[in-house]
Amino acid sequence: MLASLSDPADMDGVCLVKYRNASAGKPVQRRSFVILSAIATLLAIAGITWCIWPAVQAGDPNPMAGAAIVAAGAVFIRRIMMSRVILSHLSVTLVNPIFSYEIPHGAIRRAEVSQTGSLIVQPKVPRADGEDGYFVVGFAGSLIDHFRRTADQAAAEINKWQRKHRKNEGADGNIVRFIARDLISEGLLAVGIVCGFAALVLLQSWSG
Repeated sequence: MLASLSDPADMDGVCLVKYRNASAGKPVQRRSFVILSAIATLLAIAGITWCIWPAVQAGDPNPMAGAAIVAAGAVFIRRIMMSRVILSHLSVTLVNPIFSYEIPHGAIRRAEVSQTGSLIVQPKVPRADGEDGYFVVGFAGSLIDHFRRTADQAAAEINKWQRKHRKNEGADGNIVRFIARDLISEGLLAVGIVCGFAALVLLQSWSG
């Protein structure tokens, strides 16, 4: 749901939303990211389990600290690998590891690929912070992409979708910046915090 004009916005009309789900729609994402995200998640679960078991049996804080590190690393990797673009009838949503953006079709000038091979969505109104458009982490430049040209394909798909839907009722308004909710990442983060706290408790008991 796009932000209304009554929502708080900064100088370039970007409404600030702390935390929410990404909008539903057609996902545009590198297949390699989908596969790597699943592999990283499964390996993280296996690694955490492998670390926690001896810690529970022997009361050793070191494996528990290792579980916390594995969980934190998995959150970092998963956040990157879940980067994508979502196309809806009202907006284009750029899901990035930290700050994501929901950009209504009426606020988009075009999507393009930079000289470094990265996908950039250019707004009609230049950003007040001086940044060159909105960078899409899911289609950042890479050596493989130089040959496969997935960023170019994504830019063409966004531009085609935007031209088709830019006159839809409600396809205007402010750009929304937010942190996208990902339940698996948040679950891993919670596990990491619990494991880190447990490691401190076990360390204190060993020291005592």
